[in-house]
Amino acid sequence: MTGQNRIETSIQTSAGSIATVGALFRACATLHTGSIVLEYRGRHITYAELLDRVHRATAVLAAQGLQRGDRVALLSRNRPEYFEIELAAANLGAITTCLNWRLSPRELAYCVDLVSPKLLIVEPDLALNLTSGNERAKIEIGEQYEQLMARQDGRSAPIVAQPEDGLVILYTSGTTGLPKGAVVSHRAMIMRALVFTSELGIATSEAFVAWAPLFHMASTDHGLATLLRGGTVVIIDGFQVEPLLGAIAAHRIGWLVLIPGMVEALVDGMRTQRTIAKGVRVCGAMADLVPPHSIAAATELLQAPYLNSFGSTETGLPPASRALISIGEVPTRLSKRAELVLRGEAGRPVRQRRADGNAGRARHPRRYGVLRLLAGRGGQCVRFPRRLVPHGRRFPAQRRRLARFRRPRQIHDQERRRKRLSGGNRTRPAGRQAYYGSCGRARARHEMGRGAGCLHFMSRWQRDRSGT
Repeated sequence: MTGQNRIETSIQTSAGSIATVGALFRACATLHTGSIVLEYRGRHITYAELLDRVHRATAVLAAQGLQRGDRVALLSRNRPEYFEIELAAANLGAITTCLNWRLSPRELAYCVDLVSPKLLIVEPDLALNLTSGNERAKIEIGEQYEQLMARQDGRSAPIVAQPEDGLVILYTSGTTGLPKGAVVSHRAMIMRALVFTSELGIATSEAFVAWAPLFHMASTDHGLATLLRGGTVVIIDGFQVEPLLGAIAAHRIGWLVLIPGMVEALVDGMRTQRTIAKGVRVCGAMADLVPPHSIAAATELLQAPYLNSFGSTETGLPPASRALISIGEVPTRLSKRAELVLRGEAGRPVRQRRADGNAGRARHPRRYGVLRLLAGRGGQCVRFPRRLVPHGRRFPAQRRRLARFRRPRQIHDQERRRKRLSGGNRTRPAGRQAYYGSCGRARARHEMGRGAGCLHFMSRWQRDRSGT
C-alpha cells in the first residue's frame, strides 16, 4: 500500500468512526499538502502552511491555560486567523464562541457573560465594543498574536477532543429577545457537512466563498466543511461586488451563498462587467425572501440552480435543503423539500407508508393516526402516537377514506352529546375552524417558517385549498 493510499484509508476510517474536526483536518492537510486552502486579499495559503499555523495556535491556546470544555471568545471579521483559532481550539477540546461584532456593547456583554470564556481573542478596533470580560485574559489579533505564534515550534500535539465535545457556539439572531447560544459539537458539524455535501453533490475540489460573516453558520459551517474535504476557501470580508465577481470567474464553486438584499447587486455587477462564471454547482438561499425575477436572472447568469433552503443556527441548512429551482425559472411555488424519519423510544423508525400504499403492520387505531408532510410537490404518510395528532373532528366525508383519525371513546361521546343538545343542526364554522374546532392546542402543526415556502405539517384545511 502506497503512502497516499494509507492516508486515504486513515481519513475514511476516521470519518466512519465519527472523528473530531481537528483529526479530520489534520488527515486532509497531510493528503493535500501543496494545495491552496485559503485565499485572502491576494495571499495564497497552502494546507501545509495552515496546518503549521494551527499547531502553533494550539500551543498558544494551551499556554493560556485552555483545556477541554473551556470557551474561547472570538471577536473578529473574516480573516484566515478565524479558521486557525477554530481548528486550534478543536484540537484541545475547547469551544470557540463566535461573537457577532455587529452587536451593540450591551448585547456583546450579554453574549460574553453567557458563555464565561476563559480567553478573549479580538481585533484591536473591535475591542472597544467589549464592556464585559476585561478581567479575562485577552489576545489581540495582529502584532501580539503573531509574536505568540512565532514563539512556538509548530510541533503537533495529541488531539484530546471527543466527538460529542462542543466545537463552536453560534448565536441566534435574537429576534425574540437577546441572542441565544447554540452549541454545535464535532459530530454535528461533521454530519452537517456530510449531509449538505452529499445532497448537492459538491466535489472535493470545489471552492467556497466565505463572504458572509464567519460568526454566522453559513460561512463557519461550509468553510470548515470545505477544509475537511480538501477544497479552497476564498475569504472576503463582507459583501463586496468586485472581489466576489473575481472569485466567481476564477474558481469552480460548490455552493455560492446568495441572500436577500444582495442578489440584485450581484446580478447588476455581472451584467455590467460581463462576468462569466467558471462553474457554480448551486447558488442562493432563502428563496422565500428574494423576488422571483431576481432568482431567474441570477440562475441564468451563473448557470446554476437556486437552492430553496430553510436552515437554522441549531441544525444548519438541513433538513430542508433538497429543493432546487431550475435555471431561468421564475418560481411560483416555494415549498421546501425534506425527508422525515420518526423514531420511537427504542430508536427504531416508526412505521412509514410505502410507495405502493401498503401500510404494513397495523397499529391500534385509537393510538395512531396518519399525517401528511408537505415535501416539495409530493408527500409522505407517516404514523406516530395519538398525542401528536389533532382530534380530527368534522372532516369532510371524502377525506375519511384517505386517512381516518380515530378518537378516544370519551371524546366521541362528548361530540355526540353536544350534537344531541343542539338538536343535531350544529353550525359548521368556516375555514380553519371547520377542521380544528376549539382544539388549537391539540393540532400537530409545526411551522419552520411563514409565507409560501414554509415547511409544516399540513392541516386538512390547507391541503384542501392547495389541492395536494
